[in-house]
Amino acid sequence: MHHEMSFIGMLYPSLLACAVVAAILWYLVDALMLRLGYWSYFFHPALARLSLYVVMLGVVSWLAPDF
Repeated sequence: MHHEMSFIGMLYPSLLACAVVAAILWYLVDALMLRLGYWSYFFHPALARLSLYVVMLGVVSWLAPDF
């Protein structure tokens, strides 16, 4: 991913699209883990949530095609 995307006449980095997709996936997984009570098993839930987002962003950007 090393190109820009054009949306409404403005150029955006392709990583922004990956970040939005990762944020949507993170929100769904976070809601599921919150409902099931898994966040109580972590010493620092906020750090675990951030780590989950970073891992999801890495996976989404790795799976994304070369724009």
